[in-house]
Amino acid sequence: MDSKHSPQKPGEAEVVVMASSRAIISGILTPATIVISTATGKITSISKTVVSECEFKGQNISYKDYSPWVLMPGLVDAHVHLNEPGRTEWEGFYTGTQAAAFGGVTTVIDMPLNSIPPTTTVPWLEEKVKAAEGQCWVDYGFYGGLVPNNASELKSLVKSNVKGFKGFLIDSGVEEFPAVSSGDIKSAMEELANEKTVLMFHAEMESSGNSEGQGHGGCSSSKSPTSYSTFLSSRPPKLETTAVQEILSLSHVAPDLPLHIVHLSAVESIPMLREARGKGAKITAETCFHYLSLAAEDIQDGDTRFKCCPPVRGKANQDQLWDELLRHSSDGVIKTVVSDHSPCTPNLKMLPSHIPGNTGEVKSGDFMEAWGGISSAIQRRFYSCGKTILRGDRSVVLQ
Repeated sequence: MDSKHSPQKPGEAEVVVMASSRAIISGILTPATIVISTATGKITSISKTVVSECEFKGQNISYKDYSPWVLMPGLVDAHVHLNEPGRTEWEGFYTGTQAAAFGGVTTVIDMPLNSIPPTTTVPWLEEKVKAAEGQCWVDYGFYGGLVPNNASELKSLVKSNVKGFKGFLIDSGVEEFPAVSSGDIKSAMEELANEKTVLMFHAEMESSGNSEGQGHGGCSSSKSPTSYSTFLSSRPPKLETTAVQEILSLSHVAPDLPLHIVHLSAVESIPMLREARGKGAKITAETCFHYLSLAAEDIQDGDTRFKCCPPVRGKANQDQLWDELLRHSSDGVIKTVVSDHSPCTPNLKMLPSHIPGNTGEVKSGDFMEAWGGISSAIQRRFYSCGKTILRGDRSVVLQ
């Protein structure tokens, strides 16, 4: 279920022409003129020169030369959480997609949680679709959810055009979207083996007898809960590598089904994924802007804006993520960069008193208690200078 292009309105120009002395076409900065049909919403031609308005004489056009602004393709963010219905006070479709448009993102794909209900059945997906109608500033699509005992729902969700499925191998943080077992994953793989879809995982998992840290949520009483290092030690790389190992151990169940690791943080998982891909496994990974731009060494104690799961790790880890991202496309494990935009209200972040938005009504700066799903709390400040001019298949932004 996707947003659809709106048909041409009476009196509207048949063609929109956008020109600039600077445009990014196939990765190259060049002068360009882009012609778009308002009837279909599709780009019909691109010329690598600035074509003057008079060249379109006799046509019903809307023409604008945006020079020296840069015309570029709209961005696709394939991992966002828009929490409507059910948690609209965290953020809903209207504000979330407006923020996306402001940052040059023209398509978002919404994760199956944190809305209530989650999109784990077709009726619940339909509730989500209805909630989005008439509110979205950009194009959008939806993922389905994999939870215990819903394997029988998955094919129906594929027919309803979900873009893939996501499951957690660890507590998701919301009770209506529980973690899956190995048996649940196996059942889902069997169900989806011949479907054109992708099965995605939040890849953190506690191994039995785990002695690293204090599990995924606790902390030693000798460590301060306001210290970022306390939180970081509670989500060690071992959680990610254990989950990746589990997923790879089951990949033989449906060898042709694409698998995907969402928001990969720990570089220790990369050699395992590369080896599996070398043996023919259809598995890829994504990472996030915050893992590429932030490092644990720079996070101040008590600044819970920076809490996310998996966590922002050290500078050495960040450097290795960049190395993997910049590998040749056919060789690299990381194929996409996403925001994992996951907002919540300020009180759930337990912000310390010196951070704007703190109400003073809750304990401040506690990393172990603050909401950790807001993985992209600071992304807007990095990508806040774009203006989306057009949407749909004609997605172009002006920078």
